[in-house]
Amino acid sequence: LVSDYICRMLDHMDKLGATSVRPVPAEEDFSDPPRAWIESENFNPGYIRRALEFLPKQGRGDPWTMSQDYFIDRNILPEVDFSDGTLVFSQSREAKPLATARVHSGS
Repeated sequence: LVSDYICRMLDHMDKLGATSVRPVPAEEDFSDPPRAWIESENFNPGYIRRALEFLPKQGRGDPWTMSQDYFIDRNILPEVDFSDGTLVFSQSREAKPLATARVHSGS
C-alpha cells in the first residue's frame, strides 16, 4: 500500500515538475494537543512506548491520523488526492544530485 502511494506521489511530482514535497497542515488540524503517533490500544511494544516522544504526532482528523489497520488503509490510500492542498509540491532552484556511496572492494 505504501509503495503504491509513494509511486503515485512520485508520478504526480513528475507531472508537475516538482523536486520536493512537504505536508502542510491547516492550523486547526493541530490546534488541540497532538496525539501520540501510535495509540497504545492498537500497538504497544516497549520500543515504541520508549520512543513516543521522538516520533511524529497525530492531528485531530484525517489525513493527520494513523489507523494501524490494513483494511482501513487499503480503502483510503489508493484514493488520496495529491492536489487537495495537504501536500505542497515545489521545484527547488538548487536541486543537487544525491551523493553516491563509495563501495570498498577489499584489498
